[in-house]
Formats: sequence, C-alpha cells, structure tokens
Amino acid sequence: QTEVGEYTVTATVTKEGYETLTLTGKLTIEAAEEPTPEFKDKTVKYNGGAQVIEVSGVPEGAVVEYDCNEYTKPGVYEVKAVVKIEGRDDIELTATFTIEKARLTVQVVNAEKQLYDPNPEFEFKFTGLQGTDEYVEPEEPQPPEEGGEEVQAEELPSGNGIFSGKLIATTDAEQYSEKGIYRVMPSGIESEYYDITFRAGNLTVKTYTTNLVKGGLQ
Repeated sequence: QTEVGEYTVTATVTKEGYETLTLTGKLTIEAAEEPTPEFKDKTVKYNGGAQVIEVSGVPEGAVVEYDCNEYTKPGVYEVKAVVKIEGRDDIELTATFTIEKARLTVQVVNAEKQLYDPNPEFEFKFTGLQGTDEYVEPEEPQPPEEGGEEVQAEELPSGNGIFSGKLIATTDAEQYSEKGIYRVMPSGIESEYYDITFRAGNLTVKTYTTNLVKGGLQ
C-alpha cells in the first residue's frame, strides 16, 4: 500500500506436515510531515555586494514573496515574507536582517627623507577593502566661473561614495627637523560601510653621508 490509512494485513504460513498458520496484523501509513517554513534573523558582515535573507523549510511547490530581501549597505532591516501554499492560508513571516560594518585598517607606509628635504607625500595601505571598493581622493573645489556660484568643499563627493572626508597624514617632522624617526598618523575619513582603524607609520630623517677617499671627498 502507498496511500495514507490503516490496513489489515493477513499472512498465511504453510509447511508440509504442519497445520496452516494464519496471522493478522495492522499496517498504518501516516502522512509525511510537511516542512514548516521558518524565517530566522540573520547577521552578516558587509562584503561589498548585495546579500540576501531567505525563508527556509519551504514545501515543494510553494511560492515565497518578499517585500525586499536583498541589501548591500550596513544597517538593520525588517524583512517581510509571504509563503503561498496551494490549498492553505498564506503564511506571513518577519525576520531581522543585520549587515554589520566591515573592518578596515588604514596605515601610513613607512617613508624616508634626507635632512632638510621637504617631507614626502605619504602613501597609505588599506587592509580589508571589500569587493571593488577603493578610496579616491576628493577633488579640490574649483574657482567659480564668472557669474557662477562657489562650491564649498564639504559639498563635493568624496571617494567613491564609500568614504567621506579626505585622508591626511600628520607628523611632527618638518623640513628642518633633526635626524631621527618620526611617527606619522593617518586620519580624516569616515565610512558608513567600514569600522576604520588608523595605524601610524614612520618617517625616518637621514643625514647625507660622505666617504673619505684619497684626494678628497667623494
């Protein structure tokens, strides 16, 4: 039998020289338990792309409709879903989808300069950028054309929409600072997508070296 129900089953046992034995029993076939749709809260880290939250345990043939279940930007989202199963009332579910900021480290790359030379332009190392994200230094405001309105620096876009502000490096070393190693600290940018940790680098100020050789200095 394959249908759901209770059946009486009879078995007959025969053997030459023995009385025939008849046995009776019951066979019960129960309906398979259908999976119960579940919509569990979900927490992920920002990864530079769209991420989704989905209902699990959906019976075969059922249809799930979401108000919106795909997000990219870090935040806390309330997501609603409706599971439609033929012959049954719609099942309405709600879950919280949390996208946390990714961790990013910005560090000044170590640099050197000769005594009394101007400070170099410092470079920065980014560790933890996601996807195609990058820091693009914002353009400086241009003087207005004749009759035009002046654009303030804070109104200009920064980076590629991921960062705000302008990355700078600060150090106590100046053009005429004595030789030694000086700490250089980055700062100046924020992000709605990253928790940023700034780490210092070093600027080494060196003196010019000369070699004494026969006949004078080299």
